[in-house]
Amino acid sequence: MAALYIPGLIKERVVAKIDPGIFDAYAGQYQVNQSGVLTVMRDGDKLRMQQGSNPEKRELLPESEAIFFTREDRRPTFNFVKDDKGQVTHLVVLVDGREVARAKKNK
Repeated sequence: MAALYIPGLIKERVVAKIDPGIFDAYAGQYQVNQSGVLTVMRDGDKLRMQQGSNPEKRELLPESEAIFFTREDRRPTFNFVKDDKGQVTHLVVLVDGREVARAKKNK
């Protein structure tokens, strides 16, 4: 809403065209903290996330092959991190370039 009244407040994000086949590597459960779990799932050619037991599933939109955002809130960046073998190890959430959460992939 603020972006409507103050242009440039929230940077524009562009959805990249990527192969949805890479979403399989991102699917799984990520431990956010002692009790918080973020579930990432492939839904056809879309990637969705669900926080804890909240029934709402938000679509993760690709900005690149490893960086995503949501339509509902463009400020957070969801960055999937791989190890040297190409396996996804964790998810880093950034807001305005600052890390606000790091979640280890459990499953």
